[in-house]
Amino acid sequence: MTNVKNYTDQQILDRVKSIAAGFVDFPDNYWMIYVRSNENAFNQFDDKRYLFLGLKCVQVASCTTNAGEYGLKDFAKYNVSGCAVLKADVIVYDYAERGKHKGKVDAYRQAKSWPYFRDNDKDNLAEEIGKEHSDIIGANLHPSSYIKGKAGRTGVIGSWSTACQVDALTTAFETFMQMTSEQKKLTVCILNEW
Repeated sequence: MTNVKNYTDQQILDRVKSIAAGFVDFPDNYWMIYVRSNENAFNQFDDKRYLFLGLKCVQVASCTTNAGEYGLKDFAKYNVSGCAVLKADVIVYDYAERGKHKGKVDAYRQAKSWPYFRDNDKDNLAEEIGKEHSDIIGANLHPSSYIKGKAGRTGVIGSWSTACQVDALTTAFETFMQMTSEQKKLTVCILNEW
C-alpha cells in the first residue's frame, strides 16, 4: 500500500509548475501525474498516480514508477547495463499513445523519449545513479495483470515493471482507460514525493 502523502489538486499543480523539467503549460485534456514515494520500498506498489482532466484530479490509484525484484536483481537477462529508472521531476507532453502492452493488454505505450538512469548495484533500491540516458525503452503505462476485471492487488511488483508505470489494481487501470478512451496520446509527469 502506498505511503505517499495526500496532496490537494493545487499542491500537485504548483509542484508540477515549479519543478517539472520540460513544463510549458497544463494540458487541457486528460494527463497523468505520478508521485514517487520517498520510502522507495523494495518490490512494492508504494507510489501514487493522479489522473487529471485539465486542472482537476479525477482519479487516484496506487502504482509503481520503479522496477520490481526482477528488474533490479536480474537485469543482466535483458540489459547488462542495469535496470532503467525513469528520472523524476520531469513532464513529457504526449509521452504515450494508446496501444497494447506486450500485445496482451490495453495500455498507453511510450512514444517519446524520457530521461532515465541504469541502476546496476542490486541494493534493493531503484535509484537515479550513473549516466543519464534519454530514448524510447518501452516504459509503458499498464496494469499489474493481463486478466480483465481482476480486482485484487498483485502484492508485489515482481516482473510487472522494469521501467513501466504500473497500477496495482487492474480494475483502477481499466477505469482510467475507459475515461480516456477518446484520447490517443497522454502527457505524463513523474514527481518525487515532497
